[in-house]
Amino acid sequence: MTANNPPRGGVVNDERAQWAWEKVGEAYRQDVKVQKRYSSLVRRLPSMLQTSGLGQTMAFLFSQSKFGESNVGDQAEGSRLLYRHLAERFGVVGDNDGRGRAMDKITNMSPQDYRLESRKLQAVAEWLKRFGEGRLQTEE
Repeated sequence: MTANNPPRGGVVNDERAQWAWEKVGEAYRQDVKVQKRYSSLVRRLPSMLQTSGLGQTMAFLFSQSKFGESNVGDQAEGSRLLYRHLAERFGVVGDNDGRGRAMDKITNMSPQDYRLESRKLQAVAEWLKRFGEGRLQTEE
């Protein structure tokens, strides 16, 4: 391994880290209460994905986002933000209108794609957790 030949997966890992940094930065620009909710969720995200799986984790975030309500609180806004970020990660852009396009995609994935996306999201979740712990307000 030399400076010209990074370790295998290095570029992918760098891209994941950069993406996570940008998303945590977006959360950082939100109201402090939204930051706290987002921070709380990203701290738990790796273990949620590990124990409950991709589908259950996204369903939890979808339900917490209260898409059917027009005037939601900071808790729901933090959940919406993370749900939208994770949906973007596997190719569903703009799923913040409550239609559940990300959930449609997850439930229609082949088992192989589901496992692949779960592993990818697990790696990203670790970056989100690290950056969130260092950059965002936390709940007391």
